[in-house]
Order: sequence, then structure tokens, then C-alpha cells
Amino acid sequence: MASERSAAPYIAIAVLVLLIVSAIGLVVAMWMRPTVEPASALVATNRVPIACTSPERDTTCFDTQIVNQGSEPSGFSCQVIAYGDTAATFADGAPTNELTLGSNETAHIGTIVTAHGDVEPVAPRVQCAPVQT
Repeated sequence: MASERSAAPYIAIAVLVLLIVSAIGLVVAMWMRPTVEPASALVATNRVPIACTSPERDTTCFDTQIVNQGSEPSGFSCQVIAYGDTAATFADGAPTNELTLGSNETAHIGTIVTAHGDVEPVAPRVQCAPVQT
């Protein structure tokens, strides 16, 4: 009489190997997935004045570069802050500016500083914070 072997142990081993390979693949996929960087703005204002589009008395213009360092597009709310006895606005005359930037996208925004009398115009500080779009 020939001895018959059951196929059940072989099926169980095959399923176990398949589950182990799937688990290893899942761990590798999670480890290799791209990371999502939250939106943040890198703001740099050039300290050297630029030509103003509409030169007014006692005004000096500066260029501010804003870069989205996040890995996804984001909206930013920016405000301009003057130093000392000067006044500062964005080129459109507003104290705040809303803009949307893609990942690693750069925007250049003009600022206007008004200094009266003997006060020397200094490039303003621009702060940007991400907003929900």
C-alpha cells in the first residue's frame, strides 16, 4: 500500500512564506515613502534698495523673496514690519499680503519704506505664516 501525503502542510508553508514576503514588502514601502514636509516660508529681504515703480517723496523700495520650503503647495499670510521711525507697506500699499506658493516655489514681493527727516530707511522685516487654503 502506497502512503499518501496530505498537501495541507505544503499549502500552509506557502501561505506563511507569502505573508512574510508581504510583511517585508509593506515595511520597505513604509520606510521608502516620501516624507511630507509641512509648509514653511523662508523670507529674505534684500538690504539694498531697488527702484520704486512710483517714486514718492521720502520712500525707498526693497525686494523680499519668499520661498515655500514645504513639500506641498500652501497659502501664506505675510505682514511687513517697519524698523525704528519708518513706516513700511507692501508695494500695493497694504500692510499684509496673501499668496499661494507651490512646493519650493519662490515669489518676489516689493516693499516700500517711508522715512521722514534725517531717518535712514532700513529694509523692513517680513513675516509669513502658512494658512489653510
